[in-house]
Amino acid sequence: SFMDDPHTETEVLVNTKKKGRFSLASVKDVDEAQQEELGDDADSGRLLPEKDHLGFNVIKLDLKMGHGSAASAATLVSQLEKSSIANLIESRMVALQAHLDKLRARVEDTSSKVLVTGDLNSGKSTLVNAILRREVMPVDQQPCTTAFCEVHHASENGGKEEIHILLTDAKEYSALKESTFERKDIKDLEEIISENEDSQQVIKVYVNDPRATAESFLNNGIADISLIDAPGLNRDSVKTTALFARQEEIDVVVFVVSAENHFTLSAKEFLEAASREKPYVFIVVNKFEGITNKAKCKRRVLEQIKELSPRTYNDAADLVHFVESSAVLGGDPASPEFASLESSLRSFVLLKRSKSKLQPAATFLNNVLSDVELLAVSNALLAETELAKAREDIVTERQDVDKD
Repeated sequence: SFMDDPHTETEVLVNTKKKGRFSLASVKDVDEAQQEELGDDADSGRLLPEKDHLGFNVIKLDLKMGHGSAASAATLVSQLEKSSIANLIESRMVALQAHLDKLRARVEDTSSKVLVTGDLNSGKSTLVNAILRREVMPVDQQPCTTAFCEVHHASENGGKEEIHILLTDAKEYSALKESTFERKDIKDLEEIISENEDSQQVIKVYVNDPRATAESFLNNGIADISLIDAPGLNRDSVKTTALFARQEEIDVVVFVVSAENHFTLSAKEFLEAASREKPYVFIVVNKFEGITNKAKCKRRVLEQIKELSPRTYNDAADLVHFVESSAVLGGDPASPEFASLESSLRSFVLLKRSKSKLQPAATFLNNVLSDVELLAVSNALLAETELAKAREDIVTERQDVDKD
């Protein structure tokens, strides 16, 4: 809640020296001239800079459609009624409740979903094929993957290799319920994707892996794993939005970066959104063999990762890999770099589940609790301000009555 009176603004301060615990106080707004004079020292104590979405971690309030004259989110908030702010926060809390329900189901599920994503033509499908050691996903110089293709081991489908196209009117998919999907041959995957380029399909692809469990990623003998090959981030806004929404169902994000282009704006936005829940992201820098100055490329990519995902950077030896995925399918044994990638990915998904599966849940819950605490203390401060003002008005009114 915030003050209705635009001339009186209740702001919330955060003590940046303490992590996870907030120190809050009510202060007057700092005008632009003061802000420029104070510089970084002014910003360090304010919880309402525009880039911080009013200081919330996950209860994000989209205020971009507000008054165009508002210089900051704090100024815009001061122009809104309390009921408007309350409605915005209530809608976010309802969404958070749904997310928490999915999060609980995800933690209780012994299987793991691994999302392979990145920009257009970064080599996502090529990486999936390299991990499977067979050409399952269609690969072309033009963008191919337009649907969410979930690759599972055929043992989850009675040992049959085939495609299940999920029906949009089905409430819940099941490989045992023919009414929830349309069955197709696996060799028709490329044609299915190309013919339905504009539709938001979800396709289950069941494949066998002849390799031993010690080498196979899907048929690992520990947990059921699904590899989700997603459309490129910057393909179009609809598919990008759909991809962002899928994050709540994902345990591990494998982010594929082209060594030629590094991190684009859409990539940075996706990783920023992912970091609210997933402090660790598995990053594959693909098409690395074609780079002439490899040392320079590694340095620049790692510098960007340090800014985008600090914990991933700290574990870069395990989580960041520079490879050439296309070379793995040529019949030659995998390069030492790709073998290291596979070993690290298996370990991260199957053995280090405290990081890959439980840590995202803990991070999200801590962010929610911090936001609720921030909201509660903010309302308490506002209530104290309103109570003091009410008492002051009562005293003033009594004095006026006595004078009369």
